[in-house]
Amino acid sequence: MQRRTHRVRVEPYGIELDVTDGQTVFRVANAAGLDWPTRCGGASTCTSCTMVVIDGADRLSKPSDEELLLCAPLARQDDVELAHLRMACAARVRGPAVVRTRYALGTPGALAPIDRGGGSAAEAS
Repeated sequence: MQRRTHRVRVEPYGIELDVTDGQTVFRVANAAGLDWPTRCGGASTCTSCTMVVIDGADRLSKPSDEELLLCAPLARQDDVELAHLRMACAARVRGPAVVRTRYALGTPGALAPIDRGGGSAAEAS
């Protein structure tokens, strides 16, 4: 039996990924060659892969206590609801979603912040 796939759009790039139910955005993005930001290689310890969930937070797996603890300071810093800030290596996709990276794709080893310029992700695309 084949598992369902879900479309996840990555902003501000407009990239669409087909993610098999239960996979992480991090895994699928890296398999597609997108070089999702990380310092821990997807071990859920560095928060470099964090993403803002613009739509579909309820269609991702529930965050662990550890993920919530790690993301809480970043959510306060970025003025984002904690429920909408997820680690791409920990959040398992259960349905369609739209996410925005906190750091630029393709910058392994050096994290380049995304220019947030006050506009919404929709305006940036």
